[in-house]
Amino acid sequence: MIYFGCRHLFGRRSQNVLRILAARGLAVLRLTKPTKSFVLGSRPVVKITAAGETHLAHPTVEFWLPIAPDVAAGIGQATHDEMLIYPPDDWVRDFNQAVVRQSSQIVAPSDALLR
Repeated sequence: MIYFGCRHLFGRRSQNVLRILAARGLAVLRLTKPTKSFVLGSRPVVKITAAGETHLAHPTVEFWLPIAPDVAAGIGQATHDEMLIYPPDDWVRDFNQAVVRQSSQIVAPSDALLR
């Protein structure tokens, strides 16, 4: 068996994150327009915050991880329910720009999107 530092995985910090995720539920972003896609980057997680609110426990703070060109997973609102969200087009562009700014490598389903 290989453990890769399991003690750290179940440490205090991880438990705090797990509690927050459990309280907020799962949210999924789904793109339906064939002309819109998420870029995938080497630093793919995007944190979205309101001014002055940066802690994951705050209900307005969002974390998103693109897992496919048309799907991103993240934390939901404090309802314990799963959420399916269809974001507006301008939001997708801003999201992609955030991934590009923080990543050293990016991939996308088209050359046009990379440009």
